[in-house]
Amino acid sequence: MFKYVFKNIGVFVDIIDIRYIFNKRSINSMSILAIIPARGGSKGVPKKNIRKLNGIPLIAYTIIEAAKVDRLSNIIVSTDSEEIAAIAESYGANIPFIRPRHLATDTANSIDVVLHAIEHFEKKGIYYKDIMLLQPTSPLRDSKDIENCIDLYKKNICDSVISVCEAITHPYLCKKIDNKGRLEDFVLKKEKYTRRQDMPKAYQLNGAIYLTSVNVIKERKSFYGDTVMPYIMDVMKSIDIDTELDFKIAELVIKESIKNVSK
Repeated sequence: MFKYVFKNIGVFVDIIDIRYIFNKRSINSMSILAIIPARGGSKGVPKKNIRKLNGIPLIAYTIIEAAKVDRLSNIIVSTDSEEIAAIAESYGANIPFIRPRHLATDTANSIDVVLHAIEHFEKKGIYYKDIMLLQPTSPLRDSKDIENCIDLYKKNICDSVISVCEAITHPYLCKKIDNKGRLEDFVLKKEKYTRRQDMPKAYQLNGAIYLTSVNVIKERKSFYGDTVMPYIMDVMKSIDIDTELDFKIAELVIKESIKNVSK
């Protein structure tokens, strides 16, 4: 499926069972557990996580790119759906459990899903130091982004690394309506800006990558430690699939990328 260089024998292999790459991770020290959360009950776009995007299930993009990163000790999919589990496994992901129903509702949050996975492994005597959350709805995040986040995390004195992109709509341009129906600034500010380019840069979470320690997650029930470093991604690569329009935009970007590579 991928071209890999096997350093010990110095040759290229063009076709390889991706499951070999995942199984090979078992010899690595247990450090980073990558979790791909994918519940079956998406309402906005039915079966969103396994819907085909340019001919490939959405979740497969994240599995394939994560598989290229050797520093991820284990890559699992946490799902309540047997169908998602089967498809994820066919692309090489590990499925250590089927997520309980109470962690697959509209009110369940990512931290509870992560804590469930940590507890599952620790009951088996497997202790990871760090957790990386990779949401399958960010198909344009690639292995280089994952590698860069790990580099940022390892090289800086920080508790967490979280991916962001430049805000599409600057918060200074956002408004809210008060209880009397009047329009007012969403962000109260002293400075007056007449041009967008004069405003301080603002960033928004893009949902692609969250990286922090198991200790932070256990103690704070959050991916945010005291010191959080941003990993800045391009707006195009930050597309988060949540609607039919998002699917169309992502497919267009992927097709354009393929076209440019083939030139």
